Order: sequence, then C-alpha cells, then structure tokens
Amino acid sequence: MMVRSASGNVSDVIDAVIGAGGNNVEITDTQFYVSDGLLREIQNALREEAVNHAATTAATLAKSIGAALGAVTYITDSFYAPYQPYAAMAANDVGLSPEKLTTVVSTGTQKVEGSIGLTYEICA
Repeated sequence: MMVRSASGNVSDVIDAVIGAGGNNVEITDTQFYVSDGLLREIQNALREEAVNHAATTAATLAKSIGAALGAVTYITDSFYAPYQPYAAMAANDVGLSPEKLTTVVSTGTQKVEGSIGLTYEICA
C-alpha cells in the first residue's frame, strides 16, 4: 500500500487497516522516501542557489585581485539522495483499551546532498 503524504494520515491508515483486519494483519515495515518530482524540485532550487552563490563568490575573488570575472568555462553538477527507510514505531500506553491505542509513525528525515562546481575565466 502506498500513502502519498505522510502529513498525519499514515497513522490513521495503519490503524484503519489493523481495525478492519484484526488479528489477520501484520505490518512488518514502513518506508518513507521523497518522490521523484519533489526531489527534482528540491535539486533544481538547490542548483540555482548554489550557482548564484558561486557567481557572487567568484566575482568577489576576482575583484580582490584586481581582475574581472569572465565567462563560465566549466560546470560540474552532482546530486545524491540516498534511500533511507525508517521503521514505524508504535506507542503502547499501558492502561488504555485497544480501541484507544493509536499507531505512532516517525517519518524521520531524508538527506539530499549536492555539489556544483563552476570554473570562470579571469579577465585582467
């Protein structure tokens, strides 16, 4: 089963499945990941920010040596979003009836790493 949004409804879905299936349901694992579309959006925003930062830094360095910044001559781009599954964690409060127990799901975080390299021409 795939739930598209983890914003509060994963626990409700798990509770409903368990409620409907009773003792016949066994959930052994949950996994969370960033969709390809959202990952591309994040990467593109990070690329734009990194390129702007690189241009500002390069211009400052060129100015500090009395030179002007020329054209970009080389670009490298590398992004990585490792798959990081997180197991669901259930909270069992002692003293509550089974009907009042709810499933607690910790989604954790997913790291997106990237690197942008720009080489500029320096003009005297």
